[in-house]
Amino acid sequence: MASMARDKSKLSSGNRPDKVTALFHGGEAYDGWHAFNWKHNRFYLVNAALVMGMLRVSRTALDPYLERARTVILTETDWNRQYPAEYRASKTQLYPDKINLPKAFDKALALIVALEQFAAEKGMEVDVYRHLRILPAFYYVDDFTRENWDHLRREFEALSPWDIQGIATKAGAQSGDILSIWQALLPVRQPAEVLREMLSGACVTREVARSLVQLSDLMPGHFTRLGEVQFAGIGAGMAAGTGAASLRRRSAVCSEATTK
Repeated sequence: MASMARDKSKLSSGNRPDKVTALFHGGEAYDGWHAFNWKHNRFYLVNAALVMGMLRVSRTALDPYLERARTVILTETDWNRQYPAEYRASKTQLYPDKINLPKAFDKALALIVALEQFAAEKGMEVDVYRHLRILPAFYYVDDFTRENWDHLRREFEALSPWDIQGIATKAGAQSGDILSIWQALLPVRQPAEVLREMLSGACVTREVARSLVQLSDLMPGHFTRLGEVQFAGIGAGMAAGTGAASLRRRSAVCSEATTK
C-alpha cells in the first residue's frame, strides 16, 4: 500500500512544469502579462473534455480534487509566486456550456491540477500534462477600430470583380466577400460575431489577431491598414514611443476574451 502511495505521488507531480507559462499553447508570456491579465477570462483550457474522457471522471466527482488542487499549488509549486492568485475553481467550469469558454488563468491551472490529482489517486497512468494546455487570448490588433474596419470594407467593395477574386484566391476563400476571405485565413473558422466583439474591446487568440493583419496585408498598399498584433495592456508602438495615446485607449478596453 505504501508503495502505491509513492507511485501516485510521483505520477501527480513528476510531469508538472516548474513554470506556469510552460503550459501555454499558441501564445507566449510577455513582461507584465500577469498584471495585465489578472482575473480576466482570457485563457482557454485545451483538451479538457478529452482528458476527462480518458480519466472516465464525471464533473460531479471533482469537488474534493479541486480543493486539493489549490493546496497542492500553494504548497508544492512556485506558481503562486509567478502568478499570485486564489487558485479556486468550480466544477461548473467543466460543464458542457462552460468548458470551451475562456477562464481566469489561475482557475484553468486549478482545473488541470485537479485532474492530475484524480489520476494520481485512482492510480491511472494518464499524463494530463501531455494533453492539457492553456491557450491565451490576450491579443488585439491596435488599429482595428470600427472606423478603420468600415473604411476597409468600403474600399474592398469598390474593387473590380477580378481584383476581388484575386484576393480571395490568395486567401484560399471559396467566395469573394470580405468575411469569407477573413475566415479562410483562420486555422479554425470563426463566426462574424468575433469581429463585432473585438470592435467592442474583446481580446482574442494570437491566430485570430494575426488573421486580421493578414487580411489587411492582402489588400492594395494604399488601402486602410488595420495595424499590428499587440499584447493586452501594452503594444510595440507604446514601447517605441509612437502611437502611445492610441494604444492606451485600445488596451484600456481590451476586456474579456472572445471565441478562439
